[in-house]
Amino acid sequence: MFSYIDWSCTKLFIKITNFILTLRCKAAVLIVVSLFAIMSKAADNSSVVHRRENVKNKIFNLTFRSRIDGSVQPMLAKLPKDYTPDKAWPLLVTLHGLGDGPILAADVEKMVQIGPYGRGSVWFTGIGRQDVFECIKNAKKLFNIDEDRIFLCGFSMGAVATFDIGLKFPHKWAACVPVCGKCPNLELIQNAQHLPFWINTGKKDSVIPPQYSKRAFRKAQKLGFENWKYTRYDDLGHSFSIDFKRIEKWLLKQKRCKNPKRVSYKIENLATNRAYWIEVTQLNKYSSPGTIEADINGQTINVSTHNICNYTLYLNDKLLDCDKPVRIIENNNIIFNDRLNNDEIFVRREISPQTLAKRPGLSGPLWDIYSSSSLLVYGTKSSDKSMTEAAKKCAESFADPKWMEPVTFKIVPDTDVTKSDIEMNNLVLFGSEQSNELLAKIKDALPIRIDGNIVRLTNEQYKAENIGYVLIYPNPLNHDKYVAVFAASTPRTLNCFDSIWPAFNSMPREIDFGVFEFLDREKNVKWLRKGLFSSKWKFQDPSRN
Repeated sequence: MFSYIDWSCTKLFIKITNFILTLRCKAAVLIVVSLFAIMSKAADNSSVVHRRENVKNKIFNLTFRSRIDGSVQPMLAKLPKDYTPDKAWPLLVTLHGLGDGPILAADVEKMVQIGPYGRGSVWFTGIGRQDVFECIKNAKKLFNIDEDRIFLCGFSMGAVATFDIGLKFPHKWAACVPVCGKCPNLELIQNAQHLPFWINTGKKDSVIPPQYSKRAFRKAQKLGFENWKYTRYDDLGHSFSIDFKRIEKWLLKQKRCKNPKRVSYKIENLATNRAYWIEVTQLNKYSSPGTIEADINGQTINVSTHNICNYTLYLNDKLLDCDKPVRIIENNNIIFNDRLNNDEIFVRREISPQTLAKRPGLSGPLWDIYSSSSLLVYGTKSSDKSMTEAAKKCAESFADPKWMEPVTFKIVPDTDVTKSDIEMNNLVLFGSEQSNELLAKIKDALPIRIDGNIVRLTNEQYKAENIGYVLIYPNPLNHDKYVAVFAASTPRTLNCFDSIWPAFNSMPREIDFGVFEFLDREKNVKWLRKGLFSSKWKFQDPSRN
């Protein structure tokens, strides 16, 4: 059972608003204000029954401004009938399925509920996942929320995301309820030692058959997790219509585990690197997962690591006596035996922070460019006007990909970029070294160069008439931000974003760099070289990518 509140109308309003915001002028602001007034009047003239229903159930169709791109994003919310701000309430975060708008769970009456949109059908990853956490942050501002009773639930695509976000951020949730989904990485289930799951599925589900979610439950059983539950409904297909009254009773008994003395945490990359009192800040080999296990016994912390070189332990008096000496044993070697510093933090560092290395917030892959504020810069220096037009069109395609709701990143010519722009944003450069002023400025500091119809890497080069490359890398002008490059030898090669990245799950989502040839007849690309950089942003053996 889905709960929608004028979703089609809201979606149209948000699209119009975000388009106007891209104009970035005073007139645009006035138009947005006028639109809000029109929408309010339309709401007053809507169905009386509909309005009474909304008031009775206290359902709100809310919006917020994204901190990433400044766009207006929707959030559905519902309050309990007896809600009062005088006490803290549990929060249920409900994630929708593929192609749907925000949803809420039926028959949940004793919790505040929110339904994030998460940029549509991006599986609540990247900017979509960021929107989920922004929704929670806004819910905390609007309502009195109990920090230790925040629950995650999702249907179909949202169920896959419930597994994914729950297992990657286990310290943020009191419990998770995936419905008709599957776990995208069973190896991460070890992260849920202190996080209860209640998996729900339907025997008649032909979209995501029940055996997929059953695999996750069996993995949890094998690990000895007694706090996991599994229910298969015999008459249920691919549906969100489950017994939420029973689930709500179970959820209300759950509470977040804040300070477990034993933590086991596995990560795929540095995009998700914190669980409880452990933060991973560096991997040895970036193409492989990393694992850290830590156990506190009295004043001794036993740490076991695999493929992890840098990490931080955030300790407190509920874990041990921070006024007394602490002994830390890593992989059977004593690495610390002293008092902690005043902030009760222990930092393990094998790679110097001054070294150019992948770190949280600056580790790729290309998809990560959508996860923070970015400025899209097209080159204007070419004598060929079609090259400038192609660079601008590629930037526009980047801001409005076919597989995601548009982002309102600002698009500017290379001549208009300011020092403040470079300090505040990632840069996404479109063009060539000859046509894009900024790309020409930093070309010697980048690991890939393009010269006519030749693309050069450190020890290799590729040649084709219609050749190009994509890249994400620390910005040489600001090492705290990314630079991403879409460069090509010809206009037709440059204006092929939809061929380079035709669908959300296309390969560029998971790479740091790629060299391609544009096949004009097929309107497709042939990848000549692609992959991930090492932990120190160096090229790796192609066989490892």
